[in-house]
Amino acid sequence: MVLALAGAVAAPVAAQPSGEGALIDKIIAAYGERRQVLSVRSYRMEAGLRARAWGEEADVIRIAEGSSRLKVLVRYPDSVEIRVLNGEQAWRGGAAHDLVLVQGPLRGAIVLQAARATLPWILEQLRTKTHLIGTRDGAPVLEISVGEGLVLRAIIDPQTYRIVRSEGALRMGGSEIRFETEYSDFRTVEGVLFAFHEENYASGSHTGTTIVKNIQLNPVGSALQLPLK
Repeated sequence: MVLALAGAVAAPVAAQPSGEGALIDKIIAAYGERRQVLSVRSYRMEAGLRARAWGEEADVIRIAEGSSRLKVLVRYPDSVEIRVLNGEQAWRGGAAHDLVLVQGPLRGAIVLQAARATLPWILEQLRTKTHLIGTRDGAPVLEISVGEGLVLRAIIDPQTYRIVRSEGALRMGGSEIRFETEYSDFRTVEGVLFAFHEENYASGSHTGTTIVKNIQLNPVGSALQLPLK
């Protein structure tokens, strides 16, 4: 499932593909043994969310299957929000029977969320669409094209090579709508590193804090479905 850009990204720099490739390899290695990290085809995450705007607590289930399939259920005390991405199509709604096919910015926001949820694997999947665009306070910044007018930026800790921040940008004309996440509290799940704390922002406003409770790798059967009843 974001703060205004904390300082402008440095002007684009010329980067050889080999240099970008080496950086991607270091990032993947930072999350575990390469074969083990890349064996993660999907995951199911259960978390708690505190929405900043209303001060409400919510339960979250996120099921990510690659960068083009995502299911999210956010259950507030008095309401439910569902988001689904299946390839090129995306839906939103407040109940399983009430999902509406969305286009434009609403679809773009879900595509960016799916890409964000699959870091760092998306870097391996989209190597040819990933570019080093500069550094910010010494931290490398990678930009990944995830669709027309949609880019995801990953800010890399230069010491650990972990992704400490992602910035999704939905470009509309000459402007951008931004969705940003800061990652911390990294823990190992079956040999693969995950961030268990996320701070989320949208267009400069702090929207919520996500605290992960548990993660299941490569779930099967009912674990791949949202509990919508």
